[in-house]
Amino acid sequence: MVSKARIVVVEDEPAIRRGVSDALRITGYDVAEAADGHSGLIAATQPHVDLILLDILLPRRDGLDVLCEVRKCHPARPVILLTARGTEEDRVKGLKLGADDYVVKPFSARELLARVEAVLRRTAPKPADVVTVHFGKGMIDLPRREDSGLVQVERVRTRIQPTGTPMNAAAPAASVANSSVLARGRPAVANNSA
Repeated sequence: MVSKARIVVVEDEPAIRRGVSDALRITGYDVAEAADGHSGLIAATQPHVDLILLDILLPRRDGLDVLCEVRKCHPARPVILLTARGTEEDRVKGLKLGADDYVVKPFSARELLARVEAVLRRTAPKPADVVTVHFGKGMIDLPRREDSGLVQVERVRTRIQPTGTPMNAAAPAASVANSSVLARGRPAVANNSA
């Protein structure tokens, strides 16, 4: 099974830590565990951590203190607080300190997994913008509006001209995507079926 993401579980109660970790592993996540705030901070600040599940009441270092330290070195790393403290004041404090979500104990594995997936979805890196379009032996550099010497797209009756010069800034990329096969040295006319 391919790992979906690396998640650090910082929980001092062994049964809860084991249950949460097992549920995550069964779902395909790579899990690291810590039983106290000090070891939790070390694990949570390691490279390639995608999410932290963090209890608030921890030995050796408070979970909110761990959250503040994580935010100093990894401001965008997602954190879900797991705690028995369920008052509105506690939830607001945790969220204002930088938590992405807050789950009150007791909770079901299904709810926790749904919250993990939702936070990971929201915090996933955005896909890179398409900067080149490849077709056959040709390539178009969209930011520079240049082709690889096969064609030039111009907004003149949607004709495609074979050259190696910069493309007209107003030329739509759809003209290339909808065009018929492009040949070097002779004009090709775009398919205007749309």
